[in-house]
Amino acid sequence: MSSTDSDVFISYSFIDNLPWGPDDTRWVTVFADRLRTRLTMLLGREVRVWMEDKTSDEHTFIAQHPEPLTHSRAFVAVLSPRYINAESCRQELSLFCEKEKALGSFNVLKVIKTPIEREHEPAELVAYLGVDFFREDESGRVSELYPLRRTDRDDGHDFWRRLEDVAHCIKQWLVKPVPLSSVAPLRVQEEMEGGTAPDPPPLTNVSVVATPGLSAKTVFLCYRREDTQDAAGRLHDRLVDAYGEERVFIDIDSVPLGIDFVEHVAEQIGKCSAVIVMIGKQWHTIKDKKRRRRLDNEDDLVRAEIRAALQQKIPVIPVTVQNATMPQTEDLPDDIRLLARRNGISLSATRWKTDVERLIKELDRVMKG
Repeated sequence: MSSTDSDVFISYSFIDNLPWGPDDTRWVTVFADRLRTRLTMLLGREVRVWMEDKTSDEHTFIAQHPEPLTHSRAFVAVLSPRYINAESCRQELSLFCEKEKALGSFNVLKVIKTPIEREHEPAELVAYLGVDFFREDESGRVSELYPLRRTDRDDGHDFWRRLEDVAHCIKQWLVKPVPLSSVAPLRVQEEMEGGTAPDPPPLTNVSVVATPGLSAKTVFLCYRREDTQDAAGRLHDRLVDAYGEERVFIDIDSVPLGIDFVEHVAEQIGKCSAVIVMIGKQWHTIKDKKRRRRLDNEDDLVRAEIRAALQQKIPVIPVTVQNATMPQTEDLPDDIRLLARRNGISLSATRWKTDVERLIKELDRVMKG
């Protein structure tokens, strides 16, 4: 690895790393250091995490020396209200996404330090996986999670658990090196110094397997018949009205003889641009004939569909119905635990039309982007 290469680039706002609190802790510095250590443990080699020592959000080292950014294989955006208003952060994001677009890989992860309104999130980040590093109390007050704090809510434990999710996600990207020599030179200096900024990458930042006769902009409905069949059918009909029947898939009907079941599911999910997971009150507790929870079976169809979408970095949108609540991380098998971190939407029987229109508005960013 050369002096300008790195495994992970951390993009953050200067103000989010100012010392604060009784421990006088620099949040981003602590996060980057712990992430570096954990990735080194997981991969068995030194992992280089690049984090610029910023003194402001106006002038950054990357503006004159972009190589640590353009040569990184993963990009972590530490989101906060300040991040979305910092021009230097938006420049870093656009530059990395341009490089990823050229490679056809989209190794971007959102670390949400402080929550932001969904409509204010940078368009380039909408389709990417996010992990929350904050908690909200009953009054709506938000506080970031820290590794050393211990409270009645055990924030320290939550920090480490979510850091583990981030590390395992990035590990998958770092296992297979990307040949950076295949990237065309970028017009970095002109763009960073007031020139014309590049167009943002398309919002469908996913790995799509192109196949004859299949639109690249499709949505897949994942559901359990015993749990949400009626709601899934109703939503399917509305999505067909919005996008057309050929762009909405509701079932993987059958597996051809002699074909590996898991590979077939992954292939079919890979053809889609977004996966909606319908979650009812029994979704994660339904049992099979032997009284075993179906979700604990690695070959369970719903689990396989979600796993395939997460592994291929396809946007996964949880949709709760029947007044159901989102499953907690500890309720899910390891390979789909990140589902609990996905932003979702609830469809109420009394507000069905309004709620579905909200969902379609969000889907439009992917389906029509």
